[in-house]
Amino acid sequence: MKPHLLLALACTGTCCKKAPPTPALEAAPAPATAVVRPPADWPEGSIDLMGINEAISVPRAVLQREQPSLDDIASRLRADAAAAAEVGAGWVRAHTAVYPNHHFARYRADPAATLQRLDTWVQATQTQPLDVLMMLSPWSGNHTREHTRSYVLRDEAAYSAYVAAVVERYDGDGIDDMPGLLRPVKHWEVDNEPDLKNSGSPREDRFDPDGFCTPEEYAHVLRLTAAAIRAADPEAKVLNGGLYRPMTDTGKAYLDALFALPDVSAVIDIQSEHAYHSDRTPRRVIQAIDHSRAASSTWPLWITETNVPSRGDEAWLDTDYQAEQVVLTYAEALARGVERVFWHTLADPPQRDGPKRRGIMDSHSLYRATPAGFERKPAADAYQRFGAWVAGASWSDVVVSELDGATAISLGDKWLVWGTGAVALAADASRAERARNGEAIPLVAEDGVVTVDLTAGAVFLQR
Repeated sequence: MKPHLLLALACTGTCCKKAPPTPALEAAPAPATAVVRPPADWPEGSIDLMGINEAISVPRAVLQREQPSLDDIASRLRADAAAAAEVGAGWVRAHTAVYPNHHFARYRADPAATLQRLDTWVQATQTQPLDVLMMLSPWSGNHTREHTRSYVLRDEAAYSAYVAAVVERYDGDGIDDMPGLLRPVKHWEVDNEPDLKNSGSPREDRFDPDGFCTPEEYAHVLRLTAAAIRAADPEAKVLNGGLYRPMTDTGKAYLDALFALPDVSAVIDIQSEHAYHSDRTPRRVIQAIDHSRAASSTWPLWITETNVPSRGDEAWLDTDYQAEQVVLTYAEALARGVERVFWHTLADPPQRDGPKRRGIMDSHSLYRATPAGFERKPAADAYQRFGAWVAGASWSDVVVSELDGATAISLGDKWLVWGTGAVALAADASRAERARNGEAIPLVAEDGVVTVDLTAGAVFLQR
């Protein structure tokens, strides 16, 4: 690792409350020591952290209500791709529960229509500099029990042929590729949230969810799918289906049982997990990362779904809270060597007249969808600012320092600091701004030590 300036921190105060009037800052001496990590399994190469799940899609309600033509769908998808790229995403994730609805059950019913939808989706991603993580599922990733009473496939040969056909179409090897393919798809995720399928269902009146999609059953489908993927493209990277709640006891038990099975770690290249919360701090994101690392530290770790709402019953839920959590989620992931993080999703659905509808994901996105297009939320600004902050940096540039409840990440001549209250650190910085929105904030510098107040949120520092 390259030598770096150690950051020394000292903190007091309370986190995640509305900021009081800013008092005059006084320079404070920095402590002499700090704990510095990265972990032993630190990634290599350029930092490429910024992704969005379901960034490019057409809501089911729109498909049912408007029945748009394929040309209209393509136009909508291109607009999504442009908005994702504009906000700084480098990756998008194709989910089998939403458009393009490309799971095996749909393919078996109509292969040509399924591939047509997939082609339209992939073509939209190619209009922008976006890489793709694509899910492959036996059934709709979030609606499996609508299709089957048994997670175990009856016709494994047909399913394997479907997986191979899809991978072959987008692998970029010149054999049976999609016409006009510009960039290959090399990352494939096997189904979605198997732990949720195993612990709850709208069909519980029909059968016991505890016996559906057990770790053993999911592992069998994972092995089968991974083998078909690699048979079509030996260079492909395989992810397990992201676990819904690895931070909880139920999710952790499933996670531990899954990775304790023979060959599960051997058939994937990247570990996938999800991390949702609406807490004042991203502690549950940290728990999800820690539990996933403990279950299997062999592979790189991706968070393929995460977000927080911008409204809800808790008093602290608002757009500023959501924007701050964008910064903190990506910062905590970066500090722990998570390679990629996908925010869920691109745009909240439009607000309609009449009684307010309380959907599960109605306020979690970076934009608001309006009849005129996309309207930025503060979360979009925070997402873009964090992406711009890490752009051009390498994992070898990263130094993480912690002391007394505060954390700082150094990327050479720029820093991100978050924690509680006032913080003093040894850094050659002359400018400070609120990370989520770019607001200039007071900075006191004296004898190589800078002092900033973190009460109102994380801070970027620059020379």
